Amino acid sequence: MMTAFPRPRAMLAAAAIAFAVVGGTARAGGDQASSRPGSAPPSAQRWLDVKLPAAPTAGAPTAKLKLKLSGSKMVPAEFAGMRVSIEGGAPRTVQLGDRVELVIAASATAPYRFEVGGVRVLAHVHPGDTLAVHEGHDGGWVAAISNRTHERAPKALTRCAAQPRRGADCPAGFASARVFEGDPVCAEPIDDEPTYKCVKAPVVRARGPLSGRAEVTLASADGKLDEPDTVSLAPRPLAAKALGPSIAVAIGGEATPIVRIGGAEARLVVGPGGAYEVWLDPQGRIDSAELAN
Repeated sequence: MMTAFPRPRAMLAAAAIAFAVVGGTARAGGDQASSRPGSAPPSAQRWLDVKLPAAPTAGAPTAKLKLKLSGSKMVPAEFAGMRVSIEGGAPRTVQLGDRVELVIAASATAPYRFEVGGVRVLAHVHPGDTLAVHEGHDGGWVAAISNRTHERAPKALTRCAAQPRRGADCPAGFASARVFEGDPVCAEPIDDEPTYKCVKAPVVRARGPLSGRAEVTLASADGKLDEPDTVSLAPRPLAAKALGPSIAVAIGGEATPIVRIGGAEARLVVGPGGAYEVWLDPQGRIDSAELAN
């Protein structure tokens, strides 16, 4: 079933954004919980709000966005589903277990800026990528670029471990990752023993002017990325356009770097091997850019 989000007249000539609900129906206006097994009970009227920018203009580079909350197998469902709104349109509810697929703007440098549960998200989706927002194993939600992960990292960003059965002893700036069947670079495991590889981590640095706190969580100062922590992006004040140190960040599994500058916070959704700058925009919000390789 296809239900179109309402948009301003100026957007009618733009590339269509389809609100495709697979496995259920998006209900206009009514915040009713799903009745399917494993969903939140009808009394739990808590929805995860997802706020998206307007549709991409006709001919602009695009990517896909997949939204789905199924409820974790380990913990009870926190939400009855998602309440999705696109700039210029009314919110629509997507019940627990249903899936929404949208066409969104993409760029090689600028992030796709949106909000999930009141949290600012900067997702660096390239043209043709697939961005996914779904439940986490321990509850809550997770955002990831599903086609740019450690498992799918290209050869240029990957080193196969010399002693894979003992775990990868990766050099600075690389993260240890499991090798699964179908890996595009390293040999597949031949039995039940885990096999590892090293994947080049993305790096983040701050751009001035900055005079207060600037830090990133889910990072490791030594580059080994084995124990995520919080690292300063600006050990000293930064003048306008000055740059802080490049910090390698972890993105494996459900890890999403969290950037904090002053009182502002944002989640940074990136792929392996990229380099990113972060700063405060004129409205005091965190913004970012991906640098050319």
